[in-house]
Amino acid sequence: MKPSFGQLTAIGAQTLGARLLGLRFPLTLYMALTDRCPLRCIYCAVPQREKHELPTGTVLKVIHDAARMGMQRLQLVGGEPLCAPDLAAVIAAAKKENVFVTLTTGGTLIEERLDALREIDLCFVSLDGNEEAHDFHRGAGSFKKVMRGMQALRDNAIPYWTTTVMTKKNLGDLNFIIDLAARLGHLANFQSLYTTGHSYERHFHPAALPELMLGHEQARDICRRLLGLKRRGAPIGSSAQYLSYLVNWPDTQAPYSAACVNGLACSAGRLYCYLDTDGALFPCGDAIGRMAGQSVNGPGGFKAAFNNLAPPPCRSCIIACNVEQSLLFSLRIATIGNWLDSLSSKQAKP
Repeated sequence: MKPSFGQLTAIGAQTLGARLLGLRFPLTLYMALTDRCPLRCIYCAVPQREKHELPTGTVLKVIHDAARMGMQRLQLVGGEPLCAPDLAAVIAAAKKENVFVTLTTGGTLIEERLDALREIDLCFVSLDGNEEAHDFHRGAGSFKKVMRGMQALRDNAIPYWTTTVMTKKNLGDLNFIIDLAARLGHLANFQSLYTTGHSYERHFHPAALPELMLGHEQARDICRRLLGLKRRGAPIGSSAQYLSYLVNWPDTQAPYSAACVNGLACSAGRLYCYLDTDGALFPCGDAIGRMAGQSVNGPGGFKAAFNNLAPPPCRSCIIACNVEQSLLFSLRIATIGNWLDSLSSKQAKP
């Protein structure tokens, strides 16, 4: 199943309205269901946060209200969203609203939560390389669980892509990841590891982690390589426009910019937003800790929180999900074509 013609038309019409008339629509809502996670990834400290979990009643009300305001896609994140006990009900509620539902997972709980994923449109499964590199990033034994989880998704015709965080540890595994995607019939996304230096952020990093980060020229060279492979037909889900954007980013060691880079206007807070596990709404996940959020539990609920969102504290960034959203909402034909082709190709047919 892929996005309906009606959904695509609504996205296009509302995006045009936003650009021409200054209107705002939460076309995509990122929703962090829980901070809980069985993994302790080297570059993520979400499970170490003060434990929060969105109440199911709040989740269902936000889905209803956001759909009334034009939401077309719900992206479920965490922590590990498969830890949310009422996940099946959450997905069912969004599908009842004719919303396209995607979910990001570390992949180790797929087998035991398979029934909750029956109605999902697309899963993004974290895969950071072969067993050595993946387990180094995400914990001993996690690679085997992810591979079994991906097999379970294929056996049950549940579409998925993989997502790889690129570091100095797994650069030698990029061919492995792409070859695996070609053999199994899924698509592979790639994103760079980054740090921000903020005292509190959605994904903060240990002090030693910069040793894993790619250097600026190294990151650009890898993106050029991925771009060339994609143009030759490799099963890479990351858009060519996103990879080109990274190649032209001034300094990958500085993930945010106060200026508009590469001519791409950020859509955070105007056409997409992020709901954290404590009920605070932000323009994007990377705004957490850098600005105040708006509570969806206050007067006016989600609608008031969205309408009162301040702009994000930067105008450009290198964060994959943010850039891909802004590229899509820029109505650039090449980017839209990439997603339509990707979403209707091979095994992954959302």
